Amino acid sequence: MSEERMVPAYYPDFADAVRWRSWDGSLEAETWTHALSVRDQVIVDTAALFRKAGGPGTDIGGLTAELWRMIGEEEIIRVLRDRQEEIERKAGAS
Repeated sequence: MSEERMVPAYYPDFADAVRWRSWDGSLEAETWTHALSVRDQVIVDTAALFRKAGGPGTDIGGLTAELWRMIGEEEIIRVLRDRQEEIERKAGAS
C-alpha cells in the first residue's frame, strides 16, 4: 500500500507570483511542493546550527524565526542578483 502524499492546495503562478493557482499536478505545482520541502529542510539545518553553537538553552525557535523574519523582498532580490551565475549554473544542471 502506498503512502498518500500531502500537496498544497495552491501554488503561485510562475509568471506572476502574486497570483495563485489551484493545485493541478503541473511541473510548476510539483516544483512548488518540492521547494516547500527544501525550505523546511533549510529551517531544520539552521536550527541545528544554532543548537550546536548555543547548547541546550538555545532559543532555537526564536533565532530561526529572526533569521527568516529579516529576509525581506529587498534582501532576496539582492542575493538573487549577486548569485545569478550560480543560479543559472544550478538550473542548467537539473
